[in-house]
Amino acid sequence: MQKNPMMDALFKQAGKQAGVSADQVKQSVNSGDFSNLLRAMKPEDAKRFSQAVNNPELAKQILSSPQAQALLRRFSQGGGSNGGLG
Repeated sequence: MQKNPMMDALFKQAGKQAGVSADQVKQSVNSGDFSNLLRAMKPEDAKRFSQAVNNPELAKQILSSPQAQALLRRFSQGGGSNGGLG
């Protein structure tokens, strides 16, 4: 699998938010098992995450939000030395 700096930055940011390593996030995404991430999250965040993962329409709505679109634009443009993370 090729190294993708944009995905690495996303894994790093997601890990930071969930309180786990970027490698744990990547492993969860690759395996489809998010149980470790869910245990590390605040209960309300874990509930929202589970709802989005299990509901494609809700995930689509979230990704269509202005905030998500702005974040995706920052990542797609490179956003500087930290991969577009502010």
